[in-house]
Amino acid sequence: MRNFRTEPFSSPCHVCGSTERRNTYPHGCKGCFKKEKQAIAARVKKRQESAILADEARQSLDRGGGVSGFFQSARDQKIRDIHNRIVSLLDADIKLIRDTHQYVLASNKTLKFRNVTSVIAKHFEPFHARQIATRLVSISAKYSRRYTVDELVAKWESEAETGTLVHSELQKYIEDGKKPKSIIGKRGARWFDTHILGPSTRYDSEYYCEVRLFHEELGLAGTVDLLVHDKKSGNCYILDWKTSKKIERRGYEGKKGTTSATRTLPDCRYSKYALQMTLYRYILEKKFQIPIKASYIIHVPRRASASRRKLGKAHVQLIKARYLRANAERILAML
Repeated sequence: MRNFRTEPFSSPCHVCGSTERRNTYPHGCKGCFKKEKQAIAARVKKRQESAILADEARQSLDRGGGVSGFFQSARDQKIRDIHNRIVSLLDADIKLIRDTHQYVLASNKTLKFRNVTSVIAKHFEPFHARQIATRLVSISAKYSRRYTVDELVAKWESEAETGTLVHSELQKYIEDGKKPKSIIGKRGARWFDTHILGPSTRYDSEYYCEVRLFHEELGLAGTVDLLVHDKKSGNCYILDWKTSKKIERRGYEGKKGTTSATRTLPDCRYSKYALQMTLYRYILEKKFQIPIKASYIIHVPRRASASRRKLGKAHVQLIKARYLRANAERILAML
């Protein structure tokens, strides 16, 4: 058996370079050694599952079912399992109190949940609407010619209310078939008909609106706008409606996040949306065992930009959200 040894605190780990842990093991510091043990355990588990699968395949051959029949049956069972987990999630007794935007678990009303979006907001510079409006009106002719400070703030508040209205319209359309009244809602409904329901789609899908997620240990909760389950492949997708004028990928004047979890990310809408969907994915996979293939932003702007109109491009864009797992795990570690 190999002997562990202790080195001075300042001596870095020869694997990850960390100086935070004193104990040094054959596979690096204590943290590296733990990761190596977890990796070995995962490989052993995978071999055991492969052995079980091979044994079941042999039994299927003995019964005359053939290899293809066995794998088709296994795939169908996997798809049924995912469907049952989604149904179990939908039956969960969590409710959203819209006035206060708080989540309450009926089985444990004393448990407090933090909203995913509000948790993410703490890792970026706060948006002070009046302060920013004052600056824009004072330095930009584009704004000073059209708005006073109060008018600009009121405009932003109106746009936020429009986004909430569109979400509600699209939910009622998808669930009850009630047609949206707003132009933005109609665009979103047409996109849904074409890309989720229509003949041009490659999916044979189950879809679920306003799926409420929660994780008791983390004290986190949130709502997925649209969860799609492709019954052919078994893949699941997170889709989120966004109605902002544009989705920037760069921070204003190069700004980044304000904490160690986000300092590598631009302070922009795309980063915040991608983090939001990453945390949704984390909860779905870790708590409910619902595997997510990818996450997408469905951008339905209030009006298409001049460049998009000139090129004759569609109003609605499907934007793939990056899976920011490392950043999300740092955020969770700071809760």
